Amino acid sequence: MKVQRIIALVLLVGIVLGYLVVPGLQGGGGKPRLQAYPSETGWEQCDKFQTVLDQDNSFTVMSLVGSPTLLRDIKDPEKTLYIAIGVERQYRPAEKQIIKDFLKAGGKVIIADDYGFADDLSNEYGVTYYGQTMWDQYYLANESFPVVPVNLSLDKYLLVLSEPTGLANQSYEEPLKGEFTYTLIANGSDKSYVDRNNNHRIDPADAHDNIPVVLMVQYNKLAPQNKDISSVGRIVFVSDTSPFTNDMFIDNSQLRQRVAQDANFYGRGVPPNSQNLSSLKGTNHEFLKNLIDYLLPAGGKIIIDESRHPQSGYPAAVYATITSVTIVTSNPLQAGLLSVGLLLGLFVMILRARDKESWIHRFDISSIYRRMTLPDTRPVQVEHLKKALLAKVRMLQSLSVDELRALTPVQIAQLVKDHDMNELLLNENKTYTADEIRSLTTKLRAWGRV
Repeated sequence: MKVQRIIALVLLVGIVLGYLVVPGLQGGGGKPRLQAYPSETGWEQCDKFQTVLDQDNSFTVMSLVGSPTLLRDIKDPEKTLYIAIGVERQYRPAEKQIIKDFLKAGGKVIIADDYGFADDLSNEYGVTYYGQTMWDQYYLANESFPVVPVNLSLDKYLLVLSEPTGLANQSYEEPLKGEFTYTLIANGSDKSYVDRNNNHRIDPADAHDNIPVVLMVQYNKLAPQNKDISSVGRIVFVSDTSPFTNDMFIDNSQLRQRVAQDANFYGRGVPPNSQNLSSLKGTNHEFLKNLIDYLLPAGGKIIIDESRHPQSGYPAAVYATITSVTIVTSNPLQAGLLSVGLLLGLFVMILRARDKESWIHRFDISSIYRRMTLPDTRPVQVEHLKKALLAKVRMLQSLSVDELRALTPVQIAQLVKDHDMNELLLNENKTYTADEIRSLTTKLRAWGRV
């Protein structure tokens, strides 16, 4: 039993150190970027975007810090939008499958990334993130900020990007028979290209001409493999995270102000609708807000996934624990295996555990067992009287314990000056009766009073 307690204590200390003390003492691995709920706001965070959504009463905005596997339990997927801005962690196979099931149930998804791990997810839907910078002849300030036209539900926008990448989608000879249908929302000009070898010029190996940057994918209900899908959702891939960030979440008035200050806005050509910016529906701010309204026309729930961003210090341990728990518990097979394992462990503990000895039967106060001879209590009472007398002498004479111990019995008797109590101190052989003990007790109580 003692060994088991020691093992349990060591495990407890290990858990506390592993999840509380050590992460708190670790140095940070850099400030997590692209978060909608950052502890400190910054130009590359997305709290302005989150605040705009939060102020709209038709939406309920919340964050997700565990795993997208929680989408399995969403009650109204057709009224739910899952947003991941900057995929800095790979999606696990279980997470990819649950996002697929979520879309087939009518859920909506926005994935915004450029050089992260979104390609692992987009490939499931026939979309590829090139992973190299897309350049275009139309830009704001300099070539790092290309400007692309957007068409969404017959409304036109100008989307300002910052060193985006491009998208590619698979094509079919007979598109209606393909598993997915694709809707191009935004693309570069006919001079746009993806610089695959980073030499800043168009080569035969580079992707070029009208590079897509925003692409919407749906399951094709007409395809034979999708005949069992009743409600189909939408997933929108955006090849840049910057429109969501605080610095680039600009509205139409801010765009016009920047254009007025920048003579090189048009780059080497004239972008669509540049002659009359007021005729546009808007830019980054308006487009992203209207995109969400388009996906959730009746309002609903918006889940912003913060688990795609690596954390540092203590939050890293907390996020990793929550992620592991949500993944295990959201998978029926893994949850079943975990439950069976716990039950087997409990069963083994029950079999190995020994019954406690019954103290009730050992110390049964309902039964009285009389002794053959009872001990004489008078010597004990006499000894207690001696101790009480010495304590009273010490207090009356204001002596310390050491000073009292230094006195001889005769010297103590001279301080007492009472025949009966001196006899109690000096005569070790005298046997007292019960009446004599009671008399001494009364005298000791009264002794020393003025």
